[in-house]
Amino acid sequence: MDDFVDVEMIKDGQRTHGRHKLPLKIGRGNGNTIRIGHEPNDQTISRLHTVVDLSGGHLQITDKSTNGTNFNGRIMKTGETQALADGGTFEVRGHQFRVSRVQRDPNAPVVFYVVAEGGGNEKAFPIGESLLLVIKSGDRIRFEEAPFSEDTNYTDIIARQRLDGEQLLGMIFKGGKLGVLRAAAEPAARININNHLDVRGGSHELRPLDVVNFGGVSVDIMLPDMKASRCHNHTCRLLNPYDPHGNCRWCGHRLTESETRFVLKKKR
Repeated sequence: MDDFVDVEMIKDGQRTHGRHKLPLKIGRGNGNTIRIGHEPNDQTISRLHTVVDLSGGHLQITDKSTNGTNFNGRIMKTGETQALADGGTFEVRGHQFRVSRVQRDPNAPVVFYVVAEGGGNEKAFPIGESLLLVIKSGDRIRFEEAPFSEDTNYTDIIARQRLDGEQLLGMIFKGGKLGVLRAAAEPAARININNHLDVRGGSHELRPLDVVNFGGVSVDIMLPDMKASRCHNHTCRLLNPYDPHGNCRWCGHRLTESETRFVLKKKR
């Protein structure tokens, strides 16, 4: 979630909040993260006026306008870039902005993990205060965490992916008794759960030890500190409650000790 920011905007005493993915683009034209000056049309605000992004892990602000951005008491020049403190402020033609990095709450519980395996490596994504976006990028599948918040602008995230030639296949988040998979209602979003349930659009409630397949990339749904045995049958490969000497609940094939996996422990 390092590339998400909380944005407070004040105009004529009216205060609004939003949670957005960087880069944060502000201006009058379509395609901006925050669009201002278009209703009514105010041509003193450029189509793309100001951009906030990361550089070396720190926020920076760049003026892209004709009339400048008011930052630290002066008007920035076109193309000028300055470091922006976390929680820093600036003004665009009467619109006051405060931008803060989104911080993970160390006390927020991890409800479950999504464990993704690819290229011989695996990574566990904590699901609780964050959700997981599953994105088709060219011929590969990638995973991206996003804040699970009513202030998060998912429309902006999805629109930006499409502009980059990517496609949102689905998202996994806490909900129901454990978690929910919400599949995108698009032809490319081919999602299968436990080798038998196809999910096309809509939502499906997830259970511990479910295996979800996104276009050939499998992810496991695991509770914190859970151990599981995987079926050794290459046509099955599904998860079972830990029992290295038992049989697969799905196909009856023998489970083996070597297929046991351990999920990362929840931070205390």
